[in-house]
Amino acid sequence: MRQRLRNVTYIKAFGENLRAIRKKKNLTMHEVSGNCYMELNSLYRIEKGKVDISISTLKAIANALDIPPAQLLKF
Repeated sequence: MRQRLRNVTYIKAFGENLRAIRKKKNLTMHEVSGNCYMELNSLYRIEKGKVDISISTLKAIANALDIPPAQLLKF
């Protein structure tokens, strides 16, 4: 049986981890989205696990949070 490429569990876990890191750094969604040139609604959807993101988006969010990209994948 073929495994589905899109894994909703991982997408939600990524979003939860992103939110936890952002809150630990006392940053608002508005600050992070502005720092990575992303629409606020897009960041909201990522944090809620509604969107599967690209590597480029991962890197932009990590830069906005001033963390290594790998830290966003530790969930």
